[in-house]
Amino acid sequence: MCYFFLSIITVLFISCNSNNTNEAENEVRLGDFLFSSDEIKENTNFIITYTGEADLDGGYYHQINGPDFYPMDLVFENNTAEVSIPDSVSMVSFLFKIEGMPDNNKGQGYLFKVVDASGNTAADFEAAKQYYLIRQGAFSDIKGGDKILTFNTIDKLVNQNPAYADKWFDKHIETANYAGNEKTDQLVESYISTFTQKDELEVSDYEKMIKAYSANRNNKKSDSLNKVVIEKFPDSNLAKDALISDFYELQTAEEKFDYYDNYLNGFQRPNMSNVYNQLALEYYKLEDYQKFESYVDSIKNVRVKTSLLNSIAWSNAQKDEKLDYMAELSIKSVDLVKSEKVAMTHKPEFYSPSQYEDMLTYFEGLFTDTYAYIQHKKGDLQSAIEYQKEAVGDGLYPDYNEKYIQYLIEDDQFDLAYSESKEFLAEGNATEQIKAYFETAYNALKKNEEFSTVLAELEKKAREKYKKKIAKNIIEEVAPDFKALNLNGDEISLESLKGKTVVLDFWATWCGPCKDSFPGMQKVLNKYQDDQDVVFLFVDTFEKGENRIKSVSSFIEKEGYTFNVLIDPYNDDKSQYHIAESYNVSGIPTKFIIDKNSNIRFKDVGYSGSESKLMQKMDIMLEMVR
Repeated sequence: MCYFFLSIITVLFISCNSNNTNEAENEVRLGDFLFSSDEIKENTNFIITYTGEADLDGGYYHQINGPDFYPMDLVFENNTAEVSIPDSVSMVSFLFKIEGMPDNNKGQGYLFKVVDASGNTAADFEAAKQYYLIRQGAFSDIKGGDKILTFNTIDKLVNQNPAYADKWFDKHIETANYAGNEKTDQLVESYISTFTQKDELEVSDYEKMIKAYSANRNNKKSDSLNKVVIEKFPDSNLAKDALISDFYELQTAEEKFDYYDNYLNGFQRPNMSNVYNQLALEYYKLEDYQKFESYVDSIKNVRVKTSLLNSIAWSNAQKDEKLDYMAELSIKSVDLVKSEKVAMTHKPEFYSPSQYEDMLTYFEGLFTDTYAYIQHKKGDLQSAIEYQKEAVGDGLYPDYNEKYIQYLIEDDQFDLAYSESKEFLAEGNATEQIKAYFETAYNALKKNEEFSTVLAELEKKAREKYKKKIAKNIIEEVAPDFKALNLNGDEISLESLKGKTVVLDFWATWCGPCKDSFPGMQKVLNKYQDDQDVVFLFVDTFEKGENRIKSVSSFIEKEGYTFNVLIDPYNDDKSQYHIAESYNVSGIPTKFIIDKNSNIRFKDVGYSGSESKLMQKMDIMLEMVR
């Protein structure tokens, strides 16, 4: 009762003081947001107000405590959100989404330091800020991350404040690589010497020594220490994880079965889900479905379990094999992800609740699309329509939409097929096939308007809407120059392409989404192949292996792509790739559109899974830049 009364007083106090001149002077406007102050006082209400005209989809924020950051949801009511940050946090980074697009304040981010009642920041604030920028900042496309500066800042912190050495050990070792091999070796030797002076080593000491040796790639030493731990501390998590790690090196099913029985049976570790995943897959290949399902049930990680079920169901359905059993596996994946959306039992700490829910919603759509596809293959059209409608959801994925319209047309539901496809076309979430289905429904309904006029108007509406959305992400910053060899051995530099519009597409042969996007990129390339003012460069990066050029060339040739592929050069230990590093690429696929003055105008990360969406987006971005 007293707490409720105090809460009312607090709210009244905030309301009364919101018009105070001093408070207004402290407000900070960044982009389309107004923040109540330029810094956050711990355990004090901090208010964010959205003042833009576009629709705010919501947001979240990272509470940054030293090297760790934890996502929290932001709840807006009437475009206002309020947070209170605990005293363990040194910095906060806000991340927003407006009309489906991330807002990073034009690359500056929304970063606020946290101060105590006396206005002091945590001693490791600067180290926390720099490490956040090179890690999460890169994913959010926030500028300012400097890897060498990050190491120097952490190094200075640890040397001046030894009490922080344990907290920052992992990141100190990790970032030493950015300063060069010599610096890493020196740091590793320094840390190792502190452990070797001890009379008796604990498990935590061995763990740090293994990390230290791994940091400078001394695998012989780290493997040797792992064996010592397994023998000396067999029940420790470190020993168990070392044994699990060795499992992934095994090649044959028989080796995996024997190794599991002899060493891993009964382990309770989070990474055992991947072990069970491999065992289940091996038993599936052997058609021992009883053991397959037993190991599937042992998988605790919902994403691993449901993805395994869905991949098996989808691949077999495409071949019209075991459709009844595939339907069982598929609906199981759907039900599991639906249950997890309610229970939220297995949420990783690096997701906020809403982020995790969004991820589960994506997989729910993917798995439901598979189940509807199987039902269609089995001849159950009504069930296919029912589940495909669920998969469509908000209609953001054109491929799901296409199947839905297809099933409606097959069921002679022309009215619904017409209205639904019209909506998809107007929102820009249609494929070329949906246009054909739309015409089929149009003709079946004997509409009076000229079809070509109706279609042109819908496409124009969708394009203008999408163009307006994309325009919010246009930037202008100098594109770093580079020099690299293509697969023919020719050197290409950005400087030599000045005066042309350049598309850089960062990819790798191991990257599934990269390869999924390539059929669409080939079509984009074909459209502009006679335009001498547009150049497409596909930068192979994050690619290891002794036969890199051969494997990349083989892939391109096998798939029949006419891409001009550049090989991103790397340093001696293959820990840094030069072009990707200079363009702050942290994940692939990532595309850059560079104008004729060598300025980056767009950065586009990831692949939505829709070929038509990709082609439309690339076309609009190129049009706007040119």
